[in-house]
Amino acid sequence: MLIEVKKENLKNGSFRLFMDEFFDLTVFFGASNEITAFQLSYKKPSDEHSLEWQKDSGFLHSRVDDGESSPLHNDSPILLKDGPFPHKDISRRFIESSKDIDSKVAAFIGKKILEAGKKLPTKRRKKSRRT
Repeated sequence: MLIEVKKENLKNGSFRLFMDEFFDLTVFFGASNEITAFQLSYKKPSDEHSLEWQKDSGFLHSRVDDGESSPLHNDSPILLKDGPFPHKDISRRFIESSKDIDSKVAAFIGKKILEAGKKLPTKRRKKSRRT
């Protein structure tokens, strides 16, 4: 179950961080307390992906490269362009995991997960053969 682990005021708003064993959710609020952006990381830590939304630019779906490809070299994690967004699975899990957090935040993020399912690719495209 997601729990709130941090709430911090910023110069022009605030952010809140929620975590559990599957999700990390960071929600950014504007000066008038409206949600302006979020990052929802899921399938952590072994196959981590990220759904980001910003009010001005929309959705981005990424795979997290943890920088741990070699035991001899430790790089910082980076986000890489990812393929299909499994919105049905993520939506179902988010509904279950978000029962104990702020209901307005949970409803907003839940709605955006479904919206992302309509706007982002949800299936891998089959390669066509040219003859």
